Amino acid sequence: MMHGIRQRILDMIRRNEQVTVTELAAALSMAPVSVRYHLDILQNNGLITITGVKRKPRAGRPEQVYILTEEALERFPNNYRVLAAGLLAELQQRLAGSTAGALAQIVASRLAAQAPLPVLPATFPARIEAVTHYLNDLSYAAQWQRTDHDHYLLQINNCPYAALVVDFPELCQMDKLLVEKLVGQPVQMHCHKCNGESHCRYVFDLSTSSQNAGNMPS
Repeated sequence: MMHGIRQRILDMIRRNEQVTVTELAAALSMAPVSVRYHLDILQNNGLITITGVKRKPRAGRPEQVYILTEEALERFPNNYRVLAAGLLAELQQRLAGSTAGALAQIVASRLAAQAPLPVLPATFPARIEAVTHYLNDLSYAAQWQRTDHDHYLLQINNCPYAALVVDFPELCQMDKLLVEKLVGQPVQMHCHKCNGESHCRYVFDLSTSSQNAGNMPS
């Protein structure tokens, strides 16, 4: 739980966009040295950053100006889930099954095109490692392992839209397509959030892929 003073500081920066130590000290009725103590903790936690300096009306050294980081902004309440659910419901109503599948293909292709991955043919471990890093940049909390000579497992521990997948299973289809496009291999989905599982598991069977025959390391 966020310390009360530090939460108040974040709230003040949120309202004012940027603040100085002097402004915070006056608003909180605290000594500047105490304010700096809390600011240092917030900065070390990646919640605030210094954007520049502000000159005082009277003589004196300029003061550092603090603003919120993107990570801090994510902590404030937002309406993303409601908005996303509304948009998805409208799309679901307007699009037939085949069209919805085509839309999932388009979104997956766009996400895959943004990934900084090795150019094929790369060794499979190198590629799935790069894919894992990319998925983690998208907040999937992914990890992979080699289960035997021809099989690899990619596990997703955090679904970025877990609150939506039950009502919109097309999101699971989109993720499966994304993983296939990123890795360059067909994949079997063994469990996923749509079925109430705690994570999603994708299994790659290289023995069935003629495309990769002879390219994968032992």
